[in-house]
Amino acid sequence: MAALKVTDDNNYIQVENPDADYPMPKVYRQQIFQEDNKSNIVINYYGVDGKRINYDKKSNSKTGQDKIVAYQTKRLKEPKGDMKYQMPKGVGTKPWFAPATVEAFRAGETIETLYLTEGVFKSWYASLFGFHVVGLASVTCYRDREGKMYRDVIRLIERCKVENVVILWDADCRDVSLKDLARQEELTRRPRTFFSSIQSIRKLVRYAEWEKTREAPRVYFMHPRRGQLEDDPKGLDDVLMAAEQQDKIEVVVDDLKDPNRKGSFFARMEISTTVRRLGLYFGLDKKKPQDFYDMHAELIGENQFYFNGDLYVYVEGSNSLECVAPSWAKDVIWVGDDFFLRCEVPTAQEGLNRYKLMARKKDTLNFHYGKEFQNFISYYTSFCNKPSHTDYKAVIELNGQLFYNRYFPFEHVPEEGGCPKTIEFIKHIFGEMPVKHPVTGKLIPRYQLGLDYVQLLYQNPTQMLPVLILFSPENNTGKSTFGKLLAQIFRNNIIFVSNSDFQSDFNSVFVDKLAVICDETLLERKKDTERIKAWSTATEMTVNEKNVSQYTIDFFTKFIFNSNNPRMIYLSSQDERFWIIQVPKAKKENPHLLKEMIEEIPAFIEYLNQRKLATEHESRMYFHPMLIRTDNFYRTVEINEPGEVSNMRQAIQDMFDRGGEDRTQILMPMKNIRDEFFPKSATYKWIAELLREYLGVEQLKDDSGKLVFMRGSYIRTEQMRLEDKYQDVEVEVEWRGRPYVFPRELFIDDSSVAVKF
Repeated sequence: MAALKVTDDNNYIQVENPDADYPMPKVYRQQIFQEDNKSNIVINYYGVDGKRINYDKKSNSKTGQDKIVAYQTKRLKEPKGDMKYQMPKGVGTKPWFAPATVEAFRAGETIETLYLTEGVFKSWYASLFGFHVVGLASVTCYRDREGKMYRDVIRLIERCKVENVVILWDADCRDVSLKDLARQEELTRRPRTFFSSIQSIRKLVRYAEWEKTREAPRVYFMHPRRGQLEDDPKGLDDVLMAAEQQDKIEVVVDDLKDPNRKGSFFARMEISTTVRRLGLYFGLDKKKPQDFYDMHAELIGENQFYFNGDLYVYVEGSNSLECVAPSWAKDVIWVGDDFFLRCEVPTAQEGLNRYKLMARKKDTLNFHYGKEFQNFISYYTSFCNKPSHTDYKAVIELNGQLFYNRYFPFEHVPEEGGCPKTIEFIKHIFGEMPVKHPVTGKLIPRYQLGLDYVQLLYQNPTQMLPVLILFSPENNTGKSTFGKLLAQIFRNNIIFVSNSDFQSDFNSVFVDKLAVICDETLLERKKDTERIKAWSTATEMTVNEKNVSQYTIDFFTKFIFNSNNPRMIYLSSQDERFWIIQVPKAKKENPHLLKEMIEEIPAFIEYLNQRKLATEHESRMYFHPMLIRTDNFYRTVEINEPGEVSNMRQAIQDMFDRGGEDRTQILMPMKNIRDEFFPKSATYKWIAELLREYLGVEQLKDDSGKLVFMRGSYIRTEQMRLEDKYQDVEVEVEWRGRPYVFPRELFIDDSSVAVKF
């Protein structure tokens, strides 16, 4: 603070708190820099008009009430890794204005040249020499959540009639990263970050939405020149400090004032109309790798390096660069006898492009990349499908052979923070009513099962999970949004398909995915349902793709169906692989919900990392079957069951009702079942399937498990004409054979009302 000339007299600004309630003052003097109890520097923020920037901070107290706090950042005394500054979570970044700039805005003074640079301290120190400099949190933080330039910066440019906007980065902005060179990563990454931010800022300033008619300001780029001052300072504040110490402050300040002059201490370039010359200045012209190498030759030397995706090496004898591997080589994959092109395919969902492996003929690749293209690509023995969201490997080596992983890497980095929108949405989809565990008696809120489902997708992607069906007769309930959220979390490992995809012989579109999502599901054919059931528990799958040799990979795909049709899928009461949830209509529609949840994904992933599963592994589909057996499941079974089953169920219920509570079971062999409930054309095989799949009844067996052959009888009610009128008469029907057992509890509940099936 002393080096920055911060004193007790100048470390104050008059601010207005728009949210202050009596007796708190609306206007007061605010310290700019403060020290907290850990000796960190607390930096207070306010708008360009001097109004305090407030935001709602989530409370950790039992009341759960949020509180309004001032926006602050901290310069950490002890940096955490590469993190020197700590900012409020989930609020976004803000620009910082020196007190002199705030006063100029309030007074409507004319500012000829406005500077944008990285860092509050640079902004503060430059203001002491009469410069108006906006402090940005980083070179990539210059716009709001809507993608526009910070509104306060635009207000400042407009009110103070700014003619020139200068983007001023540090002296090392064109330098490459030693880590990128050592790790064999793209070497243009660091300078391109600086160049891209300049390009974006220029566009946002030049094409801003002005409240009043005015011409856009001219835009310039500047940075301190190397070697002009002792100790070679990089940042604006360091340059000014060094100039003072070396008695050169006047010439340095004069050099900085005019972006149009040629100066010794600052390099500059006008970029109002184009950034092409700036791209050349940063050495980023794709056609000129030699220029990039010459700029960084001392650092690169004879090391191989990536330039715009191409791998180069300097050959000393020829005094030139040699391309070791072109950029396209990483996307051309040679597996077994087939060739594939890994390409990014746009989708209708914004920000959710997909990578696909597209089969390509050798002649096609020869035409595009030359006959020697195979010299630049790797050969893989076969594909594999090895999922991981925490320890991903694109290539698996086994016994000296390479296998190409069809699974894609997880793209999100967990971060601390809240995810209230996501949690509330999960509660809406799965419900908050508790379900009772059939063994332990524990009550588990249904949304906790939903969180378990998503957590298992993330932490244990090979675990079998039930086929999830989200049903609602209404639209706009959030079913599709749930699928879109999963697609944003797991990106290329989630795919949306149609009903027809399940009937196709070609399965390569989804065979390597974590989950398949199908909207507007209506699988009427039993064959389709049986296929889904088989796939949901399969561990391997033969990949069937057009014009590609078949091969087998691990299979762990989960299926998620959305539907408004109650006949969405053909089920029987014995199916334990389906979890059907009726999603209610949202209490309040939020068109921005998905976007808000996408912003919470890093925090949601960290939440899952810290969360303990609410359930135990109790079946091959993980959950205990009765935890996911919902009323909607039974309704779906009843709607889709054959009419003969409904008629037979009703007849059995009537037989129990007439027999009284003492009748605990009914025994009846196959021949009598057909005679009583089915036409004579019905086959025993079909009837046996209906009994097993829909009514859940089996044949009587002894203690050793063998079928019992016996004699027995049952009571049938017939209508007979007695005394000139028809009356119900009970008739005993004797039988001999291997009977099926119809237990009372499957057809009658404790109140003698038929409910179960």
